[in-house]
Amino acid sequence: MVLWFEHDLFDQLHLLQILTVLREMGMGSGSVQLVQSDQYLGTLVADEMMALLGKRRFVTTATSDGAARAWAAFTRDEPASIQAAAGERFAGLPFLHDALRRLCEEYPAAGTGLSRSQKHVLEAAAQGAAPAEEIFRRSQAREEAGFMSDAASFRVIVDLCEQPAPLLAELENGYDVTVLGRRVLGGDADWLDQQPLDRWIGGVHLTSARHWRWDDSINAFVGRTAAVP
Repeated sequence: MVLWFEHDLFDQLHLLQILTVLREMGMGSGSVQLVQSDQYLGTLVADEMMALLGKRRFVTTATSDGAARAWAAFTRDEPASIQAAAGERFAGLPFLHDALRRLCEEYPAAGTGLSRSQKHVLEAAAQGAAPAEEIFRRSQAREEAGFMSDAASFRVIVDLCEQPAPLLAELENGYDVTVLGRRVLGGDADWLDQQPLDRWIGGVHLTSARHWRWDDSINAFVGRTAAVP
C-alpha cells in the first residue's frame, strides 16, 4: 500500500487519522509506504508523479506511533496537547510540525476573536468588494500552504455575514467589509464580545462561555475561563 499526501493542514490531518487506523489494524512497519510532497499533487504531470514515487518510504513504527500521538492530541477536548504536539518534530512526518502550528491559528485570536482563515477572508474583501470566488482566491494566496476548498471558504464568508454582529455584507457586486469588520481587522474591537461562538475544532468545543484563544505573541493558548499551561 502506498499513501500519497500533500503538506497542507487538510492532508496532514487525514494522514494522521489513516496511519492511526492502520496501526490499530496491525499494518505497521514494512506493509505501508508513504509519499509526501510540498507540491500539490493535482498540479503535477506524469513524470513529476513518477519521480515522487521513487522517493516513497516505508512507514516505520516510530512514524505510526507519532501519528497516533498527534491524532490523539487533535481529538482531545482541550488544546494544550495540540500546542505541545506543534512543538514536536515527528519521525517520517516532515510537514506535520507546520501543519499543527497552522491548526493552532484556526482558534480565535487573542484580541480580535478571528481565526486566521476568517482574518484572511476579511483582508481579501478589504482589498475591494468581490464575489465569493474572488475572495476565495485572494484569501488562499495569503497561505503558506493553502488547505481550504472553495466550499469551505464560502462557509467562512457566510459565517462572517451572520447576525447579530456581521463583519461582511453581501452587496450587488460581491462582499464587502462592514464598519465593525474594519474595526476588528484594525484591532479596535473583539468580534466575540458581540458574536455568539459555537464551534468545534477536532475534539474541542468552543463556546462563548468557555473557549481558548491563540496568542501569536507568546505562541500559546490562553483560555477565556482559564489559562492553558
